[in-house]
Amino acid sequence: MPKVSGLDATDAIRRKCEDPPKNLPVIATTADSNWHSVERCHEHGFTSALPKPVSLSKLCETLHQFGA
Repeated sequence: MPKVSGLDATDAIRRKCEDPPKNLPVIATTADSNWHSVERCHEHGFTSALPKPVSLSKLCETLHQFGA
């Protein structure tokens, strides 16, 4: 079990950077496909959220959106 959740880690990344790069993609993978969970990820600074299990095609599509 991690000591810091993904939500807390992303909050810290966005908060602690003096000039957080708005274009830095942070993509969550969540076991909860409920739209509330995805919305919560966005509220905490995630650029995108993928419900698990993540298909390879959806992962590639998401990474492609951010130029990866």
